[in-house]
Amino acid sequence: MKKVIIVRHGETDWNNVNRVMGWQNRHLNSTGKQQAVQLAFYLKQEYDVETIFSSDLLRARETANIIHALGYPGISKPVLSKELREQKQGKLEGLESRKIPPEYDLSSISLAEALTKAPPGGENIKEFNERTINFFLIFFCLPHLGLFYL
Repeated sequence: MKKVIIVRHGETDWNNVNRVMGWQNRHLNSTGKQQAVQLAFYLKQEYDVETIFSSDLLRARETANIIHALGYPGISKPVLSKELREQKQGKLEGLESRKIPPEYDLSSISLAEALTKAPPGGENIKEFNERTINFFLIFFCLPHLGLFYL
C-alpha cells in the first residue's frame, strides 16, 4: 500500500521572528537548509519515494529540491503546485504574529468563525482546506477509481 508523507518546509528568517508568511516567497535560511538535508537522509533510509510534490513557493521548492537531490536523484524532479501553498493571509503577511488584529487572531475567535473568516485579501480555513484536499483527490484518489483528469 502506498503512503503519502507530508513534510513542512525548512526554517526561514521570518520563522525566527514569528512573521506571518502566507504566500510570501522567502528563502530557507542556513538552519532551514540543514533541516532539509537531515530530512532527506532520514526519508532515504525509511521510505521508497516515487514522487515528490511541493508547493511552488520558494521555501517549499528549496526543501523539495534538497530532498530530491540528496535522497532521490533517480526519480523525476518535484512536481510543483500552487494548490499546495499554505493558507493565504493577505494583508496580514509580513506582520509579526503579536501584531495580528484581534478579529483575525484564530486564538481569539470561535472555530465556526475561523472556518469562514478571512483576513483582507486572504483565504479562510474552509477555502484553504478545499484547495488542498482537491489536490490530493485529483492526484491520489481519482486515478485509483479509473477516472482521468486533464
